Amino acid sequence: MKIVTLVATLLLLSPVPALADELERATEEVASIPLESVEAFEDDIVECLKDDEQPEECFEKFMLNRFPPGNHQLNDVVKQLGAFFHNWLAGEKVFNVHMVKEHRLGDYYRQRVYFIEDTSASVIMFDTSFVNSLGKWYLLKFNLSSKKESIRDVVGVDL
Repeated sequence: MKIVTLVATLLLLSPVPALADELERATEEVASIPLESVEAFEDDIVECLKDDEQPEECFEKFMLNRFPPGNHQLNDVVKQLGAFFHNWLAGEKVFNVHMVKEHRLGDYYRQRVYFIEDTSASVIMFDTSFVNSLGKWYLLKFNLSSKKESIRDVVGVDL
């Protein structure tokens, strides 16, 4: 997969503008699948994290290609979340997923923050933001962190 990404990048940098434009359009089309809804995304990823035998795969399953057009680079970061989450679990299982914060800006922007609790009672924060662009919801940004400073900055409490 990385070879394909590298080749696509090299083609975009090549002196053949028509081919580069066509490749960029195709990449953006693939990388811009709108969410059914924020609520459906939340239900699906929470259920997957809680019930799946390999919860580290849930991030790619529900986040890959869900960004606004032109933001396909975030897919590379999504692909790293599974390994990061697997290492954080360190053999534990997901015990529960708690929504701890929700923020809305009308019908344009939403932020949802979850604590994912494992069977050792440790928590990791999963912070997500969504944008409604041209009537379609997309994942705008995300953060997965167990750092106390990050959690304090987002939810305003020390754990």
